[in-house]
Amino acid sequence: MPQPIRVLDTHHRPGGSGPWILAAVAVAVAAGIAVFLASSGQLSESTITIPESLPTPTTVPPAPTTAPAPRTLGDLIPGFQGRIRAGALGPDAEQVAWTWSSGDVAPREVSLPGFHLPFPEPGSWDVSLRLFAAITNVESADSNLPILYAGTPAQIQAVADMVLSFVWHVSEPGAVAYTTNLPGSATQLWTSPGPPFSSIHVADLEFEARLVAYGDWGFALSDFSTQIDGGILITLDPEGQLIGSAPLELVDASAGGQLLVKSSIDDEASLALLDVTLAPGEQLDFGQVIGALFSPSGTWAAITTQEDDDVVLNLQQLSSLERFTIALGPISARPVAWSDDRQWLLLVGLETTTFENQLIFADLTNRTVYTAPIAEGVSSFGVDSIAGIVPPTLQDA
Repeated sequence: MPQPIRVLDTHHRPGGSGPWILAAVAVAVAAGIAVFLASSGQLSESTITIPESLPTPTTVPPAPTTAPAPRTLGDLIPGFQGRIRAGALGPDAEQVAWTWSSGDVAPREVSLPGFHLPFPEPGSWDVSLRLFAAITNVESADSNLPILYAGTPAQIQAVADMVLSFVWHVSEPGAVAYTTNLPGSATQLWTSPGPPFSSIHVADLEFEARLVAYGDWGFALSDFSTQIDGGILITLDPEGQLIGSAPLELVDASAGGQLLVKSSIDDEASLALLDVTLAPGEQLDFGQVIGALFSPSGTWAAITTQEDDDVVLNLQQLSSLERFTIALGPISARPVAWSDDRQWLLLVGLETTTFENQLIFADLTNRTVYTAPIAEGVSSFGVDSIAGIVPPTLQDA
């Protein structure tokens, strides 16, 4: 007899017995755990080990970084290849000097044996930047105060005693002029052509004044014994004879005898270009002048002026009165040296917002300005300490 056909429920899917299988697996796992517990003893709090503190997390050190290389003067001043030289007073009033080469990160002090005595003011370098001179007030066994010393950094000598003032020749290396005031005698004017610094008497003076310039054209002195704040400017010829005098303040003198001056009695007067006669000359149309410097040839003048909150460098051609300007920004600066090739003008000043001493290099070819702070690495620095840009051919003595 045929078997009846069983019709499957249409809601029953293949594998519908899965839940029973899962249940069976669960029962088996539970049984296994029970067996394990039975064999290992009853689980309780005493069998649980709790650490007293969490382990210190492992710190992965950062990848090493390479510190940027210190920047040399050549890095700070692109295109400048050379060195500058300066002199100043050290912390114990001894003379110190330093140079900063384009390949150096910081200035280097130059040893000045024999100048390690107390001095009242900084010494100065001659036009060649080879010879150094300074006046000291230290008593000597065979000299009277104050004493003028001069020579190379490695070898100096006493030139004269009872010296009131001295100044190097504006263009002749090694030549120096000085004044003395010996007891019971008039102020005397002397010159020396250089090492070994033999002295040549020029003239006895009827006044006491400070030498401020010396050239082939003669001498310029400032007499501060008058009631005029800026003093009287006096010029003498090479024999010490009077050429002229006027209430003026000398700003700079050229090798050819041109003088840049300011009035001693009129603060509003502009800068003037005169000759050594001090006769009224050409008034240069500038505002508030900070400093001025002739070029070595005397054909140009670099003049810094205050313009509102900023300072401007003016380059003035003196024969044609051609002029161009370079903005320096908020830094009170004055020009101190030209390079031999006339490409660079060195200025020194104070940044008026950070009050940092700054060297300013003006690239006159490209009319670009760069600055370099010099507070670090220099034991003593003042605005009058910069001597100049050392000629590439000069070797230290």
